[in-house]
Amino acid sequence: DVKIDVCAILNDTTGTLMSCAWKKPGCRIGLIV
Repeated sequence: DVKIDVCAILNDTTGTLMSCAWKKPGCRIGLIV
C-alpha cells in the first residue's frame, strides 16, 4: 500500500498552461492541438 495525498486535479488545458507558464512566464493561454 502507498499513501498518496492529492493536492490538485488538473485537466489537459490547465496542465498545458502551467507547463508553458513555467518555461515562459509571459504565457497566458494553454492550447492543445
